[in-house]
Amino acid sequence: MNRFLFFSALLALFIVISCDAPLGETGRELETPGSVDPAGTASGQESDQDEGTGPGEADDDSGAPEVKEPESSGGNELPAEPETPAGPEIPADSSAQTEPPADPAAPDGSDPETSGENELPAEPETPAGPEIPADSSAQTDPPSEPAAPDGSEPESSGGNELPAEPETPAGPEIPADSSAQAEPPAEPVTPVEPQPPVESATVVGLELIAPPDRIQYRVGESVDLTGCELAVRMSDGSLIPVDMQETDSFVDTASSGVSLLRLETDHGSIEIPLLITDSAEVHILNGGVFIRGNDFDAYDDNPEKQISVGSFELSENETTYELWTSVRQWAAEYSPHEWTWSNKGREGNDGTAGDPCTADYLEPVTYISWQDAAIWCNARSEWEGVTPVYYTDETLSEPLRKPIASGLVCVSPRADGWRLPTEAEWEYAAGMGPLGMEDERTEYPGTDDKTGLPRFAWYPASCKAAGRESTWPVGSLESTGAGFYDMAGNVAEWCQDWHDPAWYSNAGEFDSGGPAASPALERVIRGSSYSGTIVDCAAANRSVLKFSGKSGTVGFRSARSVFPE
Repeated sequence: MNRFLFFSALLALFIVISCDAPLGETGRELETPGSVDPAGTASGQESDQDEGTGPGEADDDSGAPEVKEPESSGGNELPAEPETPAGPEIPADSSAQTEPPADPAAPDGSDPETSGENELPAEPETPAGPEIPADSSAQTDPPSEPAAPDGSEPESSGGNELPAEPETPAGPEIPADSSAQAEPPAEPVTPVEPQPPVESATVVGLELIAPPDRIQYRVGESVDLTGCELAVRMSDGSLIPVDMQETDSFVDTASSGVSLLRLETDHGSIEIPLLITDSAEVHILNGGVFIRGNDFDAYDDNPEKQISVGSFELSENETTYELWTSVRQWAAEYSPHEWTWSNKGREGNDGTAGDPCTADYLEPVTYISWQDAAIWCNARSEWEGVTPVYYTDETLSEPLRKPIASGLVCVSPRADGWRLPTEAEWEYAAGMGPLGMEDERTEYPGTDDKTGLPRFAWYPASCKAAGRESTWPVGSLESTGAGFYDMAGNVAEWCQDWHDPAWYSNAGEFDSGGPAASPALERVIRGSSYSGTIVDCAAANRSVLKFSGKSGTVGFRSARSVFPE
């Protein structure tokens, strides 16, 4: 700075001497050498600069720097301010004083040499900042000072200029918004905590999704697994199907009763109870029209009347004690529900109630009430996976699983489970001729001639002839032409209908399942027994027994409805 002041003062002295002008004169401008005449006025064009402009301001007409002589105010004139380094060029405002031009920078950064005798040495050029337009209604700010090479704060050039803010470390470049302040930095994203790994599901057990299509087999018959579906239950509740080809099955069908089918897989084993019996075959009968009743009987099976029945299945044999105990065993050991019977049943007419089967296990079950037979049919239905028929309420929501005192059991007409046959169905099957000739009806089951009855029925005459006046194993005699055994004789059979003496006169032409109630709470019994008369063996004969009654001469056979597909 001292060096600069020295050269500036030397240059000013030189100019004064050359121009022969008094130092204290005011209002005159210094002119560059070669353009000053002896009189001290410019030979070229007159300067248009205003008074009071600082040193180093550019001449708009000639483009060459011009130095003005500082004005003298008398003997108290202050020395000239030292020239500050030039910042970026700011356009002059026409209504304000112009600022001195920026000195050219020397290539090596040293003090610039003068281009003429009166040219001031140029300060080192500082890096140009962004160009800021001047306000036309105010004086321009002094040029900003260049930044120091070592990154320190530049010195103030005087005046009212505020010191520059310290430079902050550069972050990501954010475009400046000319109308608003810069947005604050975004808040940091909280990292998601890693969740613990989900434990893999484990095997809980093996479940039976669907039982085999058949659960009833003859003794020694091979088991068919068609329709059987197994699945592995996982701890997450999912089910994984089991390939039945990879399942090993074990079952003993050598004897009758309940036999367990054991299915083994890599994930465990499961047992399915099967019914092994030789006495539960059924025949499907197509529906038809026939003449029910007769006119020669003094009892209430008259008058004769045409009636129509639908298609149905009917067991070819009376229900045996072996079959009865097998279903009750399933209900007690394998059913998820509780079952109750009024009577345990007996093996034939001389068996002991509830005893295990003996060599006579194929004799019909006796000493059971109507409700006992109905509950048994429901249990068999649930075992085989079909819909129960008998219910305790009119909404058909609670299947009959125990006796009710009133005996008023509701029947589901569309259920496909096991049930007792209606008396119209029973008579239709009993008097039916050989299959294919159903219209050729017979008066007695299997025959029109009562002399031929001993071939088809166990009644007093045939029992005496055989030396045994009691029940016999089912299927011991010939079957009817339709394939049914013991439709007459051996034991009488419960039917579904309530008994009403006037029913035949009041019934319609289609089998409705009998009247809604019975005056004496009696149910219909059909057929005869080993102790009945030959008249009782007629296919049209009707008998009755109170719904809660039981007898060593009464049993039943089961039926199922057949619905069109």
